Amino acid sequence: MFRQFLILIVICAVSESAEARMSSSRLLDIVEKSDVIVVVSSIRPLREKADGSGVFEIDVETCLKGKLEKGLHPVKIDAAPLLGPYGFPANGVKEGNYIVFLDTDGDVLQWRFVGWPRNKKGADNSVLFMANGFAYRNRHVVAPSAVTLPQLRTMIGRGELKYTLQGPLFFARPGSFERTTRNIELFIRYNKGRQVCEIRGLEPAGSWSVDGIVGIGEDDGRSLGFTLARPGGGTISFIGKIRQARRCGIRMDCGFGVNSPYFATVKQLDEFLRDETVVGTSYALNIVVLPADSGEEEEPVHLKFNGGDGVEGSGVLEGWGAKPLIASGGSTDELRFSLEEGRTLVLKFGYQPELIEQADDWFDLFVDTNPFMHDGKSWSGDIYVTDAKGEKSKARKFRSSLDGVFLVRKEIRHPEGQ
Repeated sequence: MFRQFLILIVICAVSESAEARMSSSRLLDIVEKSDVIVVVSSIRPLREKADGSGVFEIDVETCLKGKLEKGLHPVKIDAAPLLGPYGFPANGVKEGNYIVFLDTDGDVLQWRFVGWPRNKKGADNSVLFMANGFAYRNRHVVAPSAVTLPQLRTMIGRGELKYTLQGPLFFARPGSFERTTRNIELFIRYNKGRQVCEIRGLEPAGSWSVDGIVGIGEDDGRSLGFTLARPGGGTISFIGKIRQARRCGIRMDCGFGVNSPYFATVKQLDEFLRDETVVGTSYALNIVVLPADSGEEEEPVHLKFNGGDGVEGSGVLEGWGAKPLIASGGSTDELRFSLEEGRTLVLKFGYQPELIEQADDWFDLFVDTNPFMHDGKSWSGDIYVTDAKGEKSKARKFRSSLDGVFLVRKEIRHPEGQ
């Protein structure tokens, strides 16, 4: 649960070999290497094998790159196409607009990649297409995967991919859905040699280099993630959700969160961006272990947990014994501390249904930018001890409160005598 959230940004090049099977490809490379790119209105299998390969028929509506006349054309395919989350209907015909990426081998058209409509039917400038490749056993990922027709035309004509992302930057409060926001705009432009992100709404504003390909349209087709190289060193990772693409096709309304490092306020984020001596954040929790339900009179046990950047291990727990305990491991829903004689102290985090009931469209964003929650699990739950054999003691309930989020600064060493 208390973990460094990482954004997985896929950076891979398309193989020069037409027969190569790879698990990921760059959208820019796909556009450059495809001989023909068309928008089609329907797809129909003509001769399909058990593994999904065979010959399909596409009804070309518009040719964006190369030469292919409007109308029906047979295309060869080596693996089953992924045409959105539901595949082919029972009648074997997939209607609606799709982007089809083709290679040519003489008179044979080889179907390599597809873009399927994510948000609505049609092929106007606001439709968000999700690009992916084909694979029989493993999914072929494209990064970034979300693209509109205006963006695709810019890539074909200029070899550039541009995104303008705008919307509120959320700072979720642990244990509640109260949020403070600041509106930001990100202008992302990248080509083969350079990837730059210009930010407005943060201090200092200006151009940042992008650490990896921007992952737009990942997972559910609405998610985005990117890591920026901070001026002066270090990185900062953002995640977000796409609400909609505007008709111009390059500007997208989004909501954002910072998921690494964790910040509680806009002021902390601004200081991290301005001050090179700030290397991250740490946080402190006050934990109260409640009396057992045995009827015996017991006093609550008060603990303090410190985690985040600059904290040893996965965190340090004080108040359980004479010496602080360093977390020996954990996961998204528990922390573990080694005790004497092979015993282990475990804090198991539980669900908090009342928070889930309050959830709105941005619940996932709230969860993923908050080190105190994950998948609806809150920062309260059960605490118990296991012995060397793995036998578990009777659990007691605990609850905790945020004692603070603090900026961590690197130590500045001055020459002697200064």
